[in-house]
Amino acid sequence: MEINYIKQITDEHGIIMRIADVLDTILTTLEDDRDIAPELIVADINMLLECSYQYHLYKFEAIIVPYLEEIDKSKIKNKIQSFIDTYYPGTEILVKIIDAMESYNENESETIDRIIEYGRQYLEQAHPVFLKEGREVIDLLNETLGKEELSILGDRIRDFEYSWNGPSFMNYQVMVRELERKAVMTVW
Repeated sequence: MEINYIKQITDEHGIIMRIADVLDTILTTLEDDRDIAPELIVADINMLLECSYQYHLYKFEAIIVPYLEEIDKSKIKNKIQSFIDTYYPGTEILVKIIDAMESYNENESETIDRIIEYGRQYLEQAHPVFLKEGREVIDLLNETLGKEELSILGDRIRDFEYSWNGPSFMNYQVMVRELERKAVMTVW
């Protein structure tokens, strides 16, 4: 079975949304004054950073946008760049959560307040972007590019997949399922 690497980008949005849903579960648990393992918080934030920024958005910045420039599709390139620019502030928010976790054991209540604050900021800012842009970007690529152009773009994304030294898309599916399981077990 041949993988449609362009369609997979939409599926990646679904994985990222699921990781963000785990963050929402974590925040709700913290807001309810219930304990949650700090390791679960760090694991979720690290997965959001890696999957969404290093894996997913890298494809846009290093493969899709340059290819669109190469074939002179500036209108679609600008729309996709707008998506990237809208999402990147989420990185800074996630890094703030990781920074806050460094003082988790020293001042737990203050740290939890900051985690909740930053986590809600992230969900309000980034989550809607992925919800809206996922299907829209792929539809735009499919409507604008010809069959041969889509094939070339798919080949370039495939080449990245083979060279990527992190988890594959399938691995992310398994990893997020495990995070979801841990989050649900913590809530109960």
